[in-house]
Amino acid sequence: MKEIAKDIFIESNFSGVVVGVIRTLRGLILIDAPFRLEDQHAWREALQNIDGGSNRVLINLDTHIDRTLGVKGMSSVVIAQEKAVSMLKNRPSSSRAQDMDAGAMWEVYEGLSSIRWVSPEITFANRLFLNMDERRVIFEHHSGANVAGVWVKVQHAKVVFVGDSVLINQPPFLAYADLDAWLVDLKLLLSSEYRDYLIVSGRDGLVTKDDIREMVKLIKSIQRSLIRLIDKNMDAEGISSLAARMLRRYDSKKAYKETYLNRLRWGISMYYDKQLRPEKDK
Repeated sequence: MKEIAKDIFIESNFSGVVVGVIRTLRGLILIDAPFRLEDQHAWREALQNIDGGSNRVLINLDTHIDRTLGVKGMSSVVIAQEKAVSMLKNRPSSSRAQDMDAGAMWEVYEGLSSIRWVSPEITFANRLFLNMDERRVIFEHHSGANVAGVWVKVQHAKVVFVGDSVLINQPPFLAYADLDAWLVDLKLLLSSEYRDYLIVSGRDGLVTKDDIREMVKLIKSIQRSLIRLIDKNMDAEGISSLAARMLRRYDSKKAYKETYLNRLRWGISMYYDKQLRPEKDK
């Protein structure tokens, strides 16, 4: 566990997601949860060593299985953006019935069969202010990378957790994204509002403004590629070809090559069906 600012910690050694915790006088604010049982045990032990109050709340930065699968093991009050409720309720309880081959990191590991999803006790639409001491923590809805995406903003410490809005070493998740909104979110991160902020990616830990600029270039490139693909008619061959081209920038991660390729195929297909398919074809 690394303390990146006073009373704010992250752990980047677990599989799938980078988790975080904000220590307050009344308790701990947890940012996401690891999905592997051994990682959950390790995280709970680490949290016991933080001298905070007895209360615990957990915020899910979006509905991705990698960050919602382990919520039950955290024994916390759960907060999420309101759109997460229906998405979680409609999710099957068996791992075999999930969106397999969607390129999530949990798919790489065995031993998951029955899943109990935890619905959030507290939801919000656009903003939620949490005061567990005199220092306010802000939860904001940002729908670019995920329709139920949330950023956690700690103004006094100039730290913001942005989930999957910024990814460095792995391809983006496109299935529940809105690329136009994503670019708006990234532009905001590059604005004066976030000058001197520490920006925490939900997959890569601390990222820089240069990383965000590269993310902008990537999203714009994906937009152009999708437009060209639509003009040539969307089919399985075209999707696979585009996914393979997009994967080339991540060749250094050969151990997850097939997982990342599946992620891109699935994401392109889902994004087209939800965002780009002509109304007459839906």
